[in-house]
Order: sequence, then C-alpha cells, then structure tokens
Amino acid sequence: VLNCSLAGAICVSVNVGELGEQKTSGIVNWTDSALTHKVTRCSRSIASKAGALMWASCVDYIENKGSDLEAPDVLTTPAGGRFDKSVVAILHVVEPQLVGEDESSSATPLVEVYANCLRFANERLGLDSLSFPLIGE
Repeated sequence: VLNCSLAGAICVSVNVGELGEQKTSGIVNWTDSALTHKVTRCSRSIASKAGALMWASCVDYIENKGSDLEAPDVLTTPAGGRFDKSVVAILHVVEPQLVGEDESSSATPLVEVYANCLRFANERLGLDSLSFPLIGE
C-alpha cells in the first residue's frame, strides 16, 4: 500500500486487491464499448456484483445513444447489488485507441479518460473517493 497527498488536497492510496471489495464511493469500470463487461476479469467481477439497475442503465445508454460508449466519455450507473453500501456509483469507461509512435502523444487520450473520471466524480456526483483499475494493456 502506498499513500501520498497531491497538492495538499487530494489523498492518493495505491492498493492491490479486488476492486469490488474497496471501501469507496465510486468504482471505475474499464469495460468494452458495447458495455457487455467482458473485456477484463475486473469488469466481469464488477458486473457480477452490480445490481439490476447498473445493467438496465447500460442497456438504456446504448439504446438511447444509438451507438457504443467511446473514450473519453464516462457513463455513470448505480452500483447496487453486492457492493459495500458505501459504493453508490460505477463509472464505466473504455480504453482509448492510442495513436502514433510518440509515447507522450499516445498517453494523452488515456490521461483524458482518467481526468474525466475525476472531474465527473467530483463535479457531477460529489463523490469523496473513487477507485480505479489499471486502464489499458
């Protein structure tokens, strides 16, 4: 476990373990663009613990938008199900398509996904904590 503070305001804790077992307000779910939650073991685990409202929200999103979830967009659904009662939201994201050989330009879309999650959790949901999986290969 690694703990540190950023800018004196954001506390960061790096943990190893099952994401769905974290005591947190929100969980970021790296999933596939069709929201089938089959891209990683982590997304399958989150989906299996989630309640019916999460699944219904994902179906509604695809039907109402008429297309898949794309990076850097964030879809928020209720957590429900078998998560700790402190987990109120799941933020679904997809891995961005990295382009180019230049490492710094390829990382920019991924940074945008992480930033959108943090912004969304803070500004729209008012979450006091957010747990991330590793996003990408």
